[in-house]
Amino acid sequence: MLLWASGAQAFDTVKFLEPFSVKEAAAPVALAAAGDRIYVVDREKCAVHIYDGQGKFLQSVGSKGKGPRQFREPRGIAVGPEGQVFVADTGNARIQLLDADGKFLWSFGSSLEDPKGVSVGTDGRVYVADTDNERIKVFTKEGIFLYGFGSKGDEQGRFKDPAKVAVNPADEILVLDSGNERIQKFDPATKVLGEISVRGEDLALDPYGFVYVLDPGKAKVYEFDAKGALLGKFGSAGKGATQFKDPKAIALASDGSVVLALDSGNSRIQRIEVANKLKVERLASNPAAKLLVTGPDAAWQYRVDGIRALEDAAYAYDPQAGQFIVLDKDGKEKLRFGTRKGKGPSVTKGTRGFAVSRKLGIYVSDTPNNRIQRFDLEGNWKTNFAEKEGFFDSRKSEGKVRSPRGIAVNEEGTFYVADADNRRVDVFSPDGAFLSAIGPQVGDDELREPHDLAWDPEGFIYVVDKGLKKVLKLGPSGNLVASWGGEGDGVGQFRSPEAVAYDGKNYLYVLDKDLRRVSVFTKEGRWMTDIFSPGKGERELDEPAGLALQGSRLLVADRGKGRILSFDMHPYLTAPVSISTAVKGGAVTLSWKPVSDPWALQYVVLRAPSPRGPWERAGVSEMDSFEDTAAASAQTYYYSLATESRTRDLGAPSIPVAVFVPASANRAPVEISTVAVGDVFSANYKWYLKNPVGSVTVKNNVNAPFQNLKVTFRLKEFMDFGYDTEIKRLGARETAEVPLIATLNNKILDVSEDTPVQAEFELSYFEEGQPRSVSLTKPSTPATPSPGTIPTGSAPSSPPRTRPSWNTAARSSARRAPRPRPAA
Repeated sequence: MLLWASGAQAFDTVKFLEPFSVKEAAAPVALAAAGDRIYVVDREKCAVHIYDGQGKFLQSVGSKGKGPRQFREPRGIAVGPEGQVFVADTGNARIQLLDADGKFLWSFGSSLEDPKGVSVGTDGRVYVADTDNERIKVFTKEGIFLYGFGSKGDEQGRFKDPAKVAVNPADEILVLDSGNERIQKFDPATKVLGEISVRGEDLALDPYGFVYVLDPGKAKVYEFDAKGALLGKFGSAGKGATQFKDPKAIALASDGSVVLALDSGNSRIQRIEVANKLKVERLASNPAAKLLVTGPDAAWQYRVDGIRALEDAAYAYDPQAGQFIVLDKDGKEKLRFGTRKGKGPSVTKGTRGFAVSRKLGIYVSDTPNNRIQRFDLEGNWKTNFAEKEGFFDSRKSEGKVRSPRGIAVNEEGTFYVADADNRRVDVFSPDGAFLSAIGPQVGDDELREPHDLAWDPEGFIYVVDKGLKKVLKLGPSGNLVASWGGEGDGVGQFRSPEAVAYDGKNYLYVLDKDLRRVSVFTKEGRWMTDIFSPGKGERELDEPAGLALQGSRLLVADRGKGRILSFDMHPYLTAPVSISTAVKGGAVTLSWKPVSDPWALQYVVLRAPSPRGPWERAGVSEMDSFEDTAAASAQTYYYSLATESRTRDLGAPSIPVAVFVPASANRAPVEISTVAVGDVFSANYKWYLKNPVGSVTVKNNVNAPFQNLKVTFRLKEFMDFGYDTEIKRLGARETAEVPLIATLNNKILDVSEDTPVQAEFELSYFEEGQPRSVSLTKPSTPATPSPGTIPTGSAPSSPPRTRPSWNTAARSSARRAPRPRPAA
């Protein structure tokens, strides 16, 4: 038996804080906390009681019944990453979704039986302990069923009365298998990782992966580390400050630092602060790519058997009318063609597969007549081929088909036919000339009933074999590259796989008619998710008959509902790896290995002052590198990268990397970078009271802003006081241009062209609370203008100028000297 525990023990520092009263609850059985809210489920009152983060009662919602926001024997509760509340409405066999204030949103789970536990992952997926069905089921928050696992038994991977479920940031699933007195741990693909033997009624996980288990019988809480080793236990039976009486549930406070225990017999929530030196590193998010689904966002009323799509149109086959229907992206009918009447070459009766090519038109498997038909995109018949010729010809011979099904067409127009009864894949040129056949023997497998095909731009062919219950990936020459699937109802398994579609980038969708679900794989065969469950609800499949993809849009033909349903797919891609850093000139440069998934659009760079955040967006890059010029010097930053998909969905961030940005050793953080002083015309001294004699440029050399800088200008001997200009804010690596105003004294009237004049500049600012200054001296030249000469640059006076996009403000104040008077 695989154990997920060791015998080592260590004990924490445990501190019981002031408890919160829950006197409003008659029979409290479950609790959850998020943000500034605590939620308590009351089984007797069939209600959810809401408290603030300090334990103050706010309101109760719910009553007994079957309607929205009514409950029967509710037993579980969880809060999602967006603050929505999920209640396990056990007696009504459903999950109800409420907003943070208790307003009903929707419910789901028609296949559930006595669900007692619910948990929500960081990506919003909902995990339900389907207790009486002895399974764990996973849904989207809208209620679209994704997949389930488990069955009744005591072997690993099986359950007996699974009461609670929890999921950690790494998407590992922990199940309180009550009847087997254990907790089982599963990886995101539902593979068993191990188990620990423990008796309990509830469990909770903290950000470090530690597990807390509540044992009502012994009135104790057990603490296990992320590897399943028992570290300690606390609590005893009674009414004292550190005791429990009939405790029912356990949870973590919103920050993960305080354990909340629902001490039902004492009508309170015990709050326990647990410190442990082993809690060093928080669990990282699951870095693997994920694929989620939302919808349906459309439902078109057509009862069709098969469907294929181009970017701007969908093509579906109506078997009752024997016609093809062409729909635009909004589901509006554009065209119909074909007929089931007659015996001509263009009769479309009993079609079991077809493909659409923008260049070559539509290839149709005329299954009853054992031939392939070709139409243009307007529905005009062109030709037939691959049919028997004459009495002595055989449908088993090369180039002939027998019960043809799915068709795939590549970019060059070569098309592939699933020749079901001949147990092979036939390859034809665009004009119908036979090229080759693949099968029946393909590698170690032998084709039994090839039913549908897909093709990718790299030249690989994907064959869905209904008899083998597998997907086979074939190379361009027909060699077997990989196969996956197998018979069963587990994740990624099949019972009746009959249709396949490739999204053009990375993901392969397979429709199983018997299981009434769609399984999604990467083109390498890695299982991503299953989608849908049997039923007549809007997010369930009744009698699925075909599927197609339009970009990120999944179209499913459901004959049972008489609808074509449209869903949106959301790829959450893996983060970049091999991240390297460099610092030069105060700027941080990041580089990484790009993500190979064609769904990747760009990379989002996140920055924080510590590995726990708070995180802010430093920028985005479509390349495999990024330069951050906004990081302050003499500080350590943490960077994380996330991949944004073409659907604008952001994947999990990478593990943070630390970067220290040193202070500049040879350059002041702020300096006067350039000075421009014109000639001083002594005869026009009054003109300089309103017009600048020149300007200076102040430059911020570091990646941090400065505030309240002061520039002082003075013409030595000819100005009694310096002229001050204040710059309110100078952003990181920004520059500001400051005009120079001169309030001249009487000495200016005595100067000549040979008189030396020195211009003095001083820049004052504060750095880390200490005053700093930079000074500079430049020569200026007096000038004697000829009569009528106007000094250069005689524009009206203006305030200090900065570039508008820098959001820099400047204010001037002058200490004016007495106005000079003409000499007697």
